[in-house]
Amino acid sequence: MLEKRSEYWADRTWSYWSDESMHPHCYTSLERKRWNAWRVSFNGQQALQRVNSPSGLAFFSIDAGAFYAFAQAHIAAAPNMHLQMGMSVTDIQDGPVPTVLLGDDTTLRSSWVMDARPLGLPQAHSLCQHFMGWEVETPTDCLGDSVVELMDFQPVTDGLHFLCVLPYGAHNALIESTWMLPYAHSPDYESELRHYL
Repeated sequence: MLEKRSEYWADRTWSYWSDESMHPHCYTSLERKRWNAWRVSFNGQQALQRVNSPSGLAFFSIDAGAFYAFAQAHIAAAPNMHLQMGMSVTDIQDGPVPTVLLGDDTTLRSSWVMDARPLGLPQAHSLCQHFMGWEVETPTDCLGDSVVELMDFQPVTDGLHFLCVLPYGAHNALIESTWMLPYAHSPDYESELRHYL
Protein backbone atom coordinates (compact mmCIF):
# COMPACT_ATOMS: atom_id res chain seq x y z
CA MET A 1 0.00 0.00 0.00
CA LEU A 2 1.48 3.31 -1.11
CA GLU A 3 0.30 6.35 0.86
CA LYS A 4 1.07 9.89 -0.27
CA ARG A 5 0.87 11.22 3.29
CA SER A 6 3.96 11.01 5.46
CA GLU A 7 1.84 10.80 8.63
CA TYR A 8 -1.77 10.54 9.77
CA TRP A 9 -3.47 12.97 12.14
CA ALA A 10 -7.00 13.59 13.38
CA ASP A 11 -8.02 15.56 10.29
CA ARG A 12 -11.66 14.54 9.88
CA THR A 13 -14.71 12.92 11.43
CA TRP A 14 -17.00 10.27 9.99
CA SER A 15 -20.62 10.20 11.12
CA TYR A 16 -23.34 7.73 10.25
CA TRP A 17 -26.75 6.34 11.20
CA SER A 18 -27.11 2.90 12.74
CA ASP A 19 -29.29 0.89 15.09
CA GLU A 20 -28.74 -1.93 17.53
CA SER A 21 -29.47 -4.53 14.85
CA MET A 22 -26.24 -3.35 13.18
CA HIS A 23 -24.18 -3.54 16.40
CA PRO A 24 -21.62 -4.65 17.16
CA HIS A 25 -19.67 -4.13 13.95
CA CYS A 26 -15.96 -3.74 13.28
CA TYR A 27 -16.00 0.00 14.11
CA THR A 28 -18.17 -0.11 17.25
CA SER A 29 -15.16 0.22 19.57
CA LEU A 30 -14.07 3.36 17.69
CA GLU A 31 -17.34 5.27 18.15
CA ARG A 32 -16.63 8.48 20.00
CA LYS A 33 -20.22 9.43 20.68
CA ARG A 34 -23.77 8.25 20.07
CA TRP A 35 -26.83 10.48 19.96
CA ASN A 36 -30.50 9.50 20.07
CA ALA A 37 -31.78 13.00 19.26
CA TRP A 38 -31.17 15.38 16.38
CA ARG A 39 -32.58 18.68 15.17
CA VAL A 40 -33.03 20.54 11.87
CA SER A 41 -33.50 24.32 12.10
CA PHE A 42 -34.20 27.33 9.89
CA ASN A 43 -35.07 30.92 10.73
CA GLY A 44 -36.16 30.20 14.29
CA GLN A 45 -38.20 27.12 13.42
CA GLN A 46 -36.98 23.66 14.29
CA ALA A 47 -37.89 20.01 14.03
CA LEU A 48 -36.57 17.71 16.75
CA GLN A 49 -36.49 13.92 16.46
CA ARG A 50 -35.81 11.84 19.56
CA VAL A 51 -35.54 8.04 19.66
CA ASN A 52 -36.10 6.85 23.23
CA SER A 53 -35.51 3.16 22.67
CA PRO A 54 -31.86 2.19 23.22
CA SER A 55 -32.22 -0.33 20.40
CA GLY A 56 -33.55 2.23 17.91
CA LEU A 57 -31.91 4.46 15.34
CA ALA A 58 -28.95 6.56 16.51
CA PHE A 59 -26.36 8.92 15.04
CA PHE A 60 -22.72 7.95 15.62
CA SER A 61 -19.37 9.67 15.20
CA ILE A 62 -15.85 8.29 14.72
CA ASP A 63 -12.83 10.57 14.58
CA ALA A 64 -9.90 10.01 12.26
CA GLY A 65 -7.30 9.45 14.98
CA ALA A 66 -9.09 6.32 16.21
CA PHE A 67 -9.85 5.08 12.69
CA TYR A 68 -6.32 5.55 11.35
CA ALA A 69 -4.80 3.74 14.36
CA PHE A 70 -7.29 0.89 13.89
CA ALA A 71 -6.56 0.61 10.15
CA GLN A 72 -2.78 0.77 10.60
CA ALA A 73 -2.89 -1.96 13.26
CA HIS A 74 -4.84 -4.23 10.90
CA ILE A 75 -2.44 -3.53 8.03
CA ALA A 76 0.58 -4.23 10.27
CA ALA A 77 -0.97 -7.55 11.37
CA ALA A 78 -1.61 -8.70 7.79
CA PRO A 79 1.15 -11.08 6.68
CA ASN A 80 1.12 -10.08 2.99
CA MET A 81 0.61 -6.35 3.31
CA HIS A 82 2.98 -3.44 3.94
CA LEU A 83 2.15 0.28 4.20
CA GLN A 84 4.71 2.71 2.77
CA MET A 85 4.15 6.35 3.74
CA GLY A 86 5.29 9.37 1.77
CA MET A 87 4.97 7.61 -1.59
CA SER A 88 3.56 9.82 -4.34
CA VAL A 89 2.27 7.92 -7.39
CA THR A 90 2.48 9.97 -10.60
CA ASP A 91 1.29 7.37 -13.10
CA ILE A 92 0.35 3.73 -13.56
CA GLN A 93 1.26 2.07 -16.85
CA ASP A 94 -0.81 -0.93 -17.82
CA GLY A 95 0.72 -3.98 -19.44
CA PRO A 96 1.49 -7.66 -18.81
CA VAL A 97 3.16 -6.48 -15.57
CA PRO A 98 1.75 -3.08 -14.51
CA THR A 99 4.31 -0.41 -13.65
CA VAL A 100 3.80 2.21 -10.96
CA LEU A 101 5.76 5.45 -11.48
CA LEU A 102 6.61 7.28 -8.26
CA GLY A 103 7.29 10.97 -7.62
CA ASP A 104 10.98 10.33 -6.99
CA ASP A 105 11.35 8.83 -10.52
CA THR A 106 11.54 5.26 -9.24
CA THR A 107 9.23 2.49 -10.43
CA LEU A 108 7.51 -0.50 -8.89
CA ARG A 109 6.12 -3.53 -10.72
CA SER A 110 3.35 -5.80 -9.60
CA SER A 111 1.22 -8.59 -11.05
CA TRP A 112 -1.81 -6.35 -10.35
CA VAL A 113 -2.45 -2.80 -9.16
CA MET A 114 -5.54 -1.23 -7.58
CA ASP A 115 -5.54 2.54 -8.09
CA ALA A 116 -7.47 4.35 -5.31
CA ARG A 117 -6.39 7.86 -6.25
CA PRO A 118 -9.13 10.44 -6.92
CA LEU A 119 -10.15 10.65 -10.58
CA GLY A 120 -9.36 14.36 -10.69
CA LEU A 121 -10.80 17.69 -9.68
CA PRO A 122 -14.35 18.57 -10.75
CA GLN A 123 -14.98 21.30 -13.30
CA ALA A 124 -15.37 24.81 -11.86
CA HIS A 125 -19.15 24.91 -12.44
CA SER A 126 -19.80 21.38 -11.05
CA LEU A 127 -21.98 21.39 -7.94
CA CYS A 128 -19.97 20.19 -4.91
CA GLN A 129 -20.25 19.89 -1.16
CA HIS A 130 -17.77 22.22 0.57
CA PHE A 131 -17.26 21.90 4.31
CA MET A 132 -14.90 22.59 7.17
CA GLY A 133 -15.25 22.25 10.91
CA TRP A 134 -13.58 23.18 14.16
CA GLU A 135 -13.56 21.20 17.35
CA VAL A 136 -14.11 23.72 20.13
CA GLU A 137 -13.95 23.69 23.93
CA THR A 138 -15.92 26.05 26.16
CA PRO A 139 -15.10 27.08 29.75
CA THR A 140 -18.73 26.65 30.83
CA ASP A 141 -21.45 24.08 30.19
CA CYS A 142 -23.18 25.82 27.29
CA LEU A 143 -23.57 22.99 24.78
CA GLY A 144 -25.34 20.08 26.37
CA ASP A 145 -24.44 16.77 24.80
CA SER A 146 -27.68 14.98 24.00
CA VAL A 147 -28.90 16.61 20.75
CA VAL A 148 -27.07 16.88 17.41
CA GLU A 149 -27.75 20.09 15.50
CA LEU A 150 -27.86 18.15 12.26
CA MET A 151 -28.63 21.06 9.95
CA ASP A 152 -29.05 24.68 10.98
CA PHE A 153 -29.89 26.23 7.59
CA GLN A 154 -28.62 29.75 6.98
CA PRO A 155 -30.38 32.32 4.76
CA VAL A 156 -28.27 32.72 1.60
CA THR A 157 -28.87 34.08 -1.89
CA ASP A 158 -26.76 31.45 -3.65
CA GLY A 159 -26.48 27.71 -3.06
CA LEU A 160 -27.37 25.93 0.16
CA HIS A 161 -25.64 26.59 3.51
CA PHE A 162 -26.08 24.96 6.91
CA LEU A 163 -24.09 24.45 10.08
CA CYS A 164 -23.86 21.26 12.10
CA VAL A 165 -22.99 20.81 15.79
CA LEU A 166 -21.89 17.44 17.19
CA PRO A 167 -21.71 17.95 20.98
CA TYR A 168 -19.21 15.43 22.35
CA GLY A 169 -19.74 16.74 25.88
CA ALA A 170 -21.08 19.73 27.75
CA HIS A 171 -17.82 21.60 27.07
CA ASN A 172 -16.70 20.42 23.63
CA ALA A 173 -18.19 19.96 20.19
CA LEU A 174 -17.42 19.76 16.50
CA ILE A 175 -18.98 22.69 14.63
CA GLU A 176 -19.02 22.42 10.86
CA SER A 177 -20.01 24.79 8.06
CA THR A 178 -21.34 23.06 4.92
CA TRP A 179 -22.17 24.51 1.51
CA MET A 180 -23.63 23.09 -1.71
CA LEU A 181 -22.12 25.33 -4.41
CA PRO A 182 -20.10 25.14 -7.63
CA TYR A 183 -16.59 23.75 -7.12
CA ALA A 184 -14.91 27.09 -7.86
CA HIS A 185 -16.59 28.75 -4.85
CA SER A 186 -14.40 29.33 -1.78
CA PRO A 187 -16.47 29.83 1.39
CA ASP A 188 -15.10 32.03 4.16
CA TYR A 189 -15.25 29.26 6.76
CA GLU A 190 -13.44 31.13 9.51
CA SER A 191 -15.88 34.07 9.45
CA GLU A 192 -18.89 31.74 9.25
CA LEU A 193 -17.76 29.58 12.16
CA ARG A 194 -16.78 32.55 14.34
CA HIS A 195 -20.12 34.25 13.67
CA TYR A 196 -22.03 31.06 14.49
CA LEU A 197 -20.07 30.52 17.71
